[in-house]
Amino acid sequence: MDEGRRLRTYLSRCEEHQVDAGEAARALATARFDVQNGRVAGRDPFRLAWRRLRQAHAGPAT
Repeated sequence: MDEGRRLRTYLSRCEEHQVDAGEAARALATARFDVQNGRVAGRDPFRLAWRRLRQAHAGPAT
């Protein structure tokens, strides 16, 4: 899948789950930075950003 399509998929998923576009962009930028600099084991910044957004928006564990 090319970069443009992956970006559209990521943004549509964020919109579907009512994640603010600015917050989604910041999460993706941070994930890209972390992947490029080897701070994380993963190689896919889109998956990393989505996982971090889900964790940030998850309610407290019960």
